[in-house]
Amino acid sequence: MPKRVKIIATIGPSSANEETMRKMYEAGMDAMRINMSHGDYDEHQPKINMWRDIAPEKPIILDLTGPSIRTRIAEPITVKEGQKLEIGKDFDVSRPIQDAVVPGDTILIDDGTVTLEVEEVRGNKIDVVVTVGGTIKNNKSVNVPGAEIHYDVPTEKDRKDILWGIKNDVEIFFASFVNSAEDIIQIKRFLEDHGSDAWVFAKIESKRGVANAKEIIRVADGIVVARGDLGVEIPLERVPRVQKDLIALARRYGKPAVVATQMLTSMIDNPFPTRAEVSDIANAVYDGASALMVSNETAVGKYPVDVVKTLSRIVVANQDEVVPLDGVEWEEDADAVAYSAIKLVEQMDAKYIITPTSTGRSPRKISRFVPRANILAVSDNPRLLRKVQLMYGTETKVVEDPPAYSTFMQLVEALRKEGRVKAGEKIVGVNVARNGGTHTIRVTKA
Repeated sequence: MPKRVKIIATIGPSSANEETMRKMYEAGMDAMRINMSHGDYDEHQPKINMWRDIAPEKPIILDLTGPSIRTRIAEPITVKEGQKLEIGKDFDVSRPIQDAVVPGDTILIDDGTVTLEVEEVRGNKIDVVVTVGGTIKNNKSVNVPGAEIHYDVPTEKDRKDILWGIKNDVEIFFASFVNSAEDIIQIKRFLEDHGSDAWVFAKIESKRGVANAKEIIRVADGIVVARGDLGVEIPLERVPRVQKDLIALARRYGKPAVVATQMLTSMIDNPFPTRAEVSDIANAVYDGASALMVSNETAVGKYPVDVVKTLSRIVVANQDEVVPLDGVEWEEDADAVAYSAIKLVEQMDAKYIITPTSTGRSPRKISRFVPRANILAVSDNPRLLRKVQLMYGTETKVVEDPPAYSTFMQLVEALRKEGRVKAGEKIVGVNVARNGGTHTIRVTKA
């Protein structure tokens, strides 16, 4: 059974070789993520070259650093509860925060592994007291829940990384710490100004991002439920509810939703997942997530191939139990056409939906309903189809004349010959027209 929820795997030291990446691809990896918070271009370039060779039909994702704040320290220091420290002397941070914090504020280092309380702000120095002890290491995340820290979007580093991504024909960028729709608009404008049509997904990982989620989703090409920083910015016990709400909101607007962070953390060191991790992944599938993303599990873990195999097995075992949509945002006639096609598929037990696309609009509108039938998006634009790969249940194929009836029938015959449908099984064709054209729905037997 084809896997409908996509798998995004981060490539790092454990997996940045051709043999491992090929095995991950064969196990079900649908997209390669490069985390721009680590490494440099010389380190990342071979990853791109290998992935293009192994999976030319699959996308590359650059996860931008964004306005994240990280520790700057020459050597790790271990601190104890009650110990006094001075930020700017004992260690530093990558972005000025002194204007954003006041006495009593909490500063979380490495997702709260070390917790500090602000006692006094003195110019560029911040006096803090340790409330949760641990080890402060270099380049670890720094969060100040509730604080509004001002920054340019995209940041200077992100601009350089985006330009490098454009040079490498990257299809999708993940924008970190998105707080408003304007953040996405600015990044898209920068891309357009430099000749790129790449998609931009908004990582929701702050209180403001959650509060402005509806406006963000409207302008973004998709969202990432980034549970790591989100679980620091909001009460940890609220993360499951927020995750469900964000996925539902993305589905209503027909945008892909990626669930990320600690999907299979135990498999960094162990060949098998915990029962809790399996349940977590299955619930993301039930909620209608378009894709699942792993980070350290495949970047630095001992079992990157097994991680992808495990995700694939869990997805396939649970993908028929997705919770139906309770409503969608109807933006145009094409939404009604997609909905009608889904009802036909359900009533006729069709196995495939074939839809031509020039923008990604038609598979996006169909995939939001998470049909049990597989979606085959066809286009004469290979780059577009690589982006579409992140949509729920969507396969892709490059063809010369996507809307033609003859193309549709050739695809039906190919599906039958390849054994993906049996003779007599039904296939639905959906053509969502542009610029006031005629929408069509076709039904045929293999």
